[in-house]
Amino acid sequence: MRLILAVLTLWPGFALADPLISLTSGIFCNTRPTTTSRAPDTLQKSIEILDRPLLVQETTRIPDIDGVLFGVEELLRPEDRRALIITVEHPPFHGVTVESWTSVPDATAPTFHGYELGNLGGSPRGHWRITGSRGREILFQAEFEVVAPTADMRRDAAACSATS
Repeated sequence: MRLILAVLTLWPGFALADPLISLTSGIFCNTRPTTTSRAPDTLQKSIEILDRPLLVQETTRIPDIDGVLFGVEELLRPEDRRALIITVEHPPFHGVTVESWTSVPDATAPTFHGYELGNLGGSPRGHWRITGSRGREILFQAEFEVVAPTADMRRDAAACSATS
């Protein structure tokens, strides 16, 4: 698995707070990392910073396929671009169920936060949650289910390969 930082439409499973203009969740096409950032509270101890990934499908059901990138893309009000804590909760994986890092939202465009499945030798199926917060204030939260892939899910996930 690889943690990733990188518009907004409401989708089931979302909660929005005032600084948030929009939020989109689902499956995205992966892009090359532009850099990495230290993130000691993650399995890999770092996150990759990506160019803005392309949304493939708005969904909360994520196929357990190595290389699938899923997450949220949020846009905050221009006057509220302070740092966030991004928290990813997932089923146990290498003894870990919660990972988190600090993110400073982009000042001019939506910011992506997500996960790439399969990078650390597997991906736990089950319930996942990505939350953006400041202190005790939750700015956004998205819920996902990582599930065994169907034939349709495999076809949809392959759409990124066709566009790269």
